[in-house]
Amino acid sequence: MGVGGHINPGDMVCGGDRRLDWVRTLRRALTRELREELSLDGHTAPQFLGVIHERRSEVGRVHVGPACCCRVRGRPRLTEAELCDLR
Repeated sequence: MGVGGHINPGDMVCGGDRRLDWVRTLRRALTRELREELSLDGHTAPQFLGVIHERRSEVGRVHVGPACCCRVRGRPRLTEAELCDLR
């Protein structure tokens, strides 16, 4: 199952040198999205698979996303209306 979202300002983590720590930031954003969209609190550390960038739509042309894989604990519960219409 795929989950998408944005990195929010509250997801950002800086290291001791005050530079953005991308790995910790992405992990925090992924954890938040799993909690918000699927009501999941537990998961294994995400494994980075690559980058998604599609150029067919206006939205896709200006967004990129990391593709990650992780195992989750429990059963997902769809919490956002647009997810509930999936077939």
